[in-house]
Amino acid sequence: MAGGQSGNRRPNPPPVAAAGLRRCEDLCSTEGAASGQRGEAAPFQNEIRYCVDFKKTANPVLVLERRRIPVPEDLVACMAGAKVFVNLDLSDAFTQLTLSRESQKLCVMNTHSGLYMFTRLIYGLASAPQIFQHCMDVILQGIPKCLTYIDNIVIFGESMRS
Repeated sequence: MAGGQSGNRRPNPPPVAAAGLRRCEDLCSTEGAASGQRGEAAPFQNEIRYCVDFKKTANPVLVLERRRIPVPEDLVACMAGAKVFVNLDLSDAFTQLTLSRESQKLCVMNTHSGLYMFTRLIYGLASAPQIFQHCMDVILQGIPKCLTYIDNIVIFGESMRS
């Protein structure tokens, strides 16, 4: 950029940044964090969700798993004839999975108070949806009338009894 300015975003204002860094304790570690992408901790429904742009850091070096994410039309077709539906939307879905030590080194966030290395799967990684979908498929395989679409579980039937 002109004027010697960095393309990184400025750190968050202190109130949001402070809340975001408290949330970092669950998702991140400062140990071994060498360099990273500047990110923001954005408030979302009284929670903090991280928005880190990995397109120039982690995503180019990821080995993408070619796993299938269901097409919504296929899911609807599977539920043909059903009259009762229950939708479970998992909270902080991706962050339920831990990253390997090697992957953690690629997932670093630069904040106003230093570098933080994510220890859990985080939104923004190109492979995160496929990894999580595969995990859910394995966990819920064999359960009749139960479908998953990334962090949504749909249970369906012809009646409440079924």
